Amino acid sequence: MSHATTDRTAPIVTVRGVLGLGIGEYAEAKVNAALEHAHGPVHRVRITITRLPDPAVAEAVEATSHVDVDGTVLHTHARADTARTAVDRLTHRLARQLRTHSRRGRGHRVTTVHDGPAPGRTVVSHPTYSADRCSVEDAIADMEALDYAFHLFTHTSGEDCLLRRTTEGYLLAAAHGTPPWIGPDLPVWPSDQSAARLTAQQAQARLDLSAEPALFYLDDTDGRGRLLYRRDDGGYGLVTAAD
Repeated sequence: MSHATTDRTAPIVTVRGVLGLGIGEYAEAKVNAALEHAHGPVHRVRITITRLPDPAVAEAVEATSHVDVDGTVLHTHARADTARTAVDRLTHRLARQLRTHSRRGRGHRVTTVHDGPAPGRTVVSHPTYSADRCSVEDAIADMEALDYAFHLFTHTSGEDCLLRRTTEGYLLAAAHGTPPWIGPDLPVWPSDQSAARLTAQQAQARLDLSAEPALFYLDDTDGRGRLLYRRDDGGYGLVTAAD
């Protein structure tokens, strides 16, 4: 769901360094197109495009955005060899984050898991992981923008994967035990443990018996990745694929 242009402020674009004529206008147009995916009024949009001074840096143009969507600030970052490519990457990630934020805001539903070790425990299910496939780098950008401790996503290879924040960076797990290739510059460590195929009740029982904050598993019905996690109120949250 998108909102009318009247629900948005005009982007403030800052250009630092020599980047060529028209890059500010190009960035503004691309960001405005990405903002069509916003679910809620957009109060503030700041874009900064910078040419890094170090000539040894391979991708020397950095683009960042800070977008306030109805009180939630999304932070997006991208780098590339040229300013336009950096803006293209930035706005691609921003559009993904806005779609994810939209589902997060409107998709919560409450179900009840029965016949488990704690009958009647409430599970708040929010179908927030995108149907769009993405790279590990884009998944990290989504995770950072939305301030998640865990992020369930579908890799470009088609594999359902889980990113988990650690003190050193991120741990990456894949549904079938072999995480996709990770670039050398990313602070990501692969896990070779595959996800078990479980029913909702079995997943709840397994999490009840563990000290872990969350459980990554494959749904016994459709084989898709699920994330069951502990909520602060004592219940469980269940992250599922977006329809």
